[in-house]
Amino acid sequence: FIGSKIAELSPRQELNFKFGILNTPEVNAFACPGGYIFITQGALSLIENEAELVGVLAHEVSHVSLFHSGKYEAKEEVWIDLVASLLSPGGDMVSTVMEAASKELEESMLENGRQKEFETQADASAAILISELGYDSNAYIGYLKKMKSSQGNQVFIKTHPPVDDRVNAIQKFVSDQKLPK
Repeated sequence: FIGSKIAELSPRQELNFKFGILNTPEVNAFACPGGYIFITQGALSLIENEAELVGVLAHEVSHVSLFHSGKYEAKEEVWIDLVASLLSPGGDMVSTVMEAASKELEESMLENGRQKEFETQADASAAILISELGYDSNAYIGYLKKMKSSQGNQVFIKTHPPVDDRVNAIQKFVSDQKLPK
């Protein structure tokens, strides 16, 4: 429900955003081409309220909206169909395939990460979405601070700019844009 509310505000209305949970203790979230958003069990375990969840999902939707996850092309439909099937309930086969896909996605993000500018842009866009949905951007900032010191954040630390830099940039953006905090 929360994901669909965020997706409704996305300029990428041609996409049907899908949200899934990766069964890993790693603390992270990922945006994939075609509007697929994944959050890990480890990240969910740190979330204390709805506003924090909105912040994380808004950040990932923003990556897709800003084309940071690449452009969706029809030739990717087979991969997208596989991901969609993994988001549906299934048996052991789905769990095994999901675990393999999770590891592959995690390894890819571990090697590549995102450019610092992409994270800053996604944070700014997320601040706008958070505000438009009536939530407090300070909750997202608080979540980022928790991630910084949490166990299982090795991929996050390697693939993202320093949390303090991101927090400062978000606070400046919110202030400059006169967004409600």
